[in-house]
Amino acid sequence: MIAELATSVSAPRTADLAETLSFIQLDVTAENEPAEWAMRQYARLSGLPFWCVTYGDEGPQIEAASRDGLALIPNIQASVFREADGPRVVALESGLTFYSLPLPPRHGKSSIALGWVRLRPDRRPDDFVLAAVAAGWTKRRVDEWLREQPYASPDLVQRLLDSTWAQVNAETRERQLRDELVNVGEEIEQTYEEIALLHSLTGNLELTRSPDEVAEICLSRVRELTTAEGAAIWMEDHLGNFRLLTDGDLPLDERGLARLCQRCDRRDWSRPFVKNRLAGTALEREIPNLRNFVLCSIGDPGQQFGWLIHCNSPQEFGSVQASLLQSIARILGTHMRNRELFQQNEDLVMSFVRSMVSTIDAKDTYTRGHSERSRLGCKVPQRRTGATGERDRGHSTFWAAARHRKGRCR
Repeated sequence: MIAELATSVSAPRTADLAETLSFIQLDVTAENEPAEWAMRQYARLSGLPFWCVTYGDEGPQIEAASRDGLALIPNIQASVFREADGPRVVALESGLTFYSLPLPPRHGKSSIALGWVRLRPDRRPDDFVLAAVAAGWTKRRVDEWLREQPYASPDLVQRLLDSTWAQVNAETRERQLRDELVNVGEEIEQTYEEIALLHSLTGNLELTRSPDEVAEICLSRVRELTTAEGAAIWMEDHLGNFRLLTDGDLPLDERGLARLCQRCDRRDWSRPFVKNRLAGTALEREIPNLRNFVLCSIGDPGQQFGWLIHCNSPQEFGSVQASLLQSIARILGTHMRNRELFQQNEDLVMSFVRSMVSTIDAKDTYTRGHSERSRLGCKVPQRRTGATGERDRGHSTFWAAARHRKGRCR
């Protein structure tokens, strides 16, 4: 049978074909490389057979096939197919029509989807006969395989490839738009969560709330938005005492945070300090488990109340996370500054009240000490009624006890 196939090709023609064609027998692959996925998509849309061909230093290599069969590679200039940015059709005198479509690179090598068809069903191209002989096919197998293969003129192949290329580009664009829509939806959801957090935070900025209470509101909810593994707020009160509030897995303790803040002390704190990719740096050697972080100053550069840090995000920290943390830090700083001003104002009022009480006691020796005794007497019903507010416990009581004697000051 092999002799019968081979004798149909003349000797000069056989030598010529050996110089112009290479061939390989390849089974359908099940790999899921992007280039091979695109090749199978071309075959599905056009109905034509394709092979994934890569070009490297060793020449063209057939990596995968859309169906079983003989893959032929025309030994013409490789740039004819490699440099084409769309469908390419080349008709040979032997009766074979080769065609190609671009593919994504495969393992760093340029690749194309290459295929061939016969011009007419009654022709058995010499190129194919030689390839079948080399592959050990019998005449029966050749005839059966050829009956299943498509045939078309070069013009028809060109129209098929143009239609396939246009449809693939349309589907690719549709996927891109769908992905963009998903990303926009996620960004809108993220923005909504940030706005809701800021709204909730600003709604809890009563002066009666301590900075610790406001900080606790921020810690867990903000960490969910930044996807950080650990978060901390390190604050200093008006007495100079520091408090460290943490959430999640923080890779450094209070002393480590102090060292980190000291290293960054000379920075411009009008903007957050973002540091990614700490692997191999001196800071990573000093704090081994710290991979990335965002550090923000609580308060103005001239009056700092503490620091806000989020660290070890699975992705790199970006401008969105940094801006959110900067807003949170400024809100906390404003709240602490307002409480400080409120405390100063309250201390001023209490100083005035004490001065007034001292003036009344100096003028009226008969009722001297009555204001203090009235304040102490008010504590009894306070304790019985369960009044626990800071102002009810002291300042408001003292103010009422002193004020009821203001008529004595004349």
